[in-house]
Amino acid sequence: MSNLFVAWGTTYLLGIVFLAMDVVFLPLFEFRGIPALSVVGGALILLGSSSILNWIFKIAWAERSDRNVAQDN
Repeated sequence: MSNLFVAWGTTYLLGIVFLAMDVVFLPLFEFRGIPALSVVGGALILLGSSSILNWIFKIAWAERSDRNVAQDN
């Protein structure tokens, strides 16, 4: 489980670094006028956030289901 948190944290922080690089150094790489690092950074932040929230929801749902099974018996 700790490996997952390290992966999610790294993904999230890498996204923040990419966004910060575009903000501080102005757009380094542009693709048809779109700042590439900002887009990739935003995608990494969304990926990390949604992944951790999905995992937390999955754990909470499993605990809730286990409680309902225990109460029915």
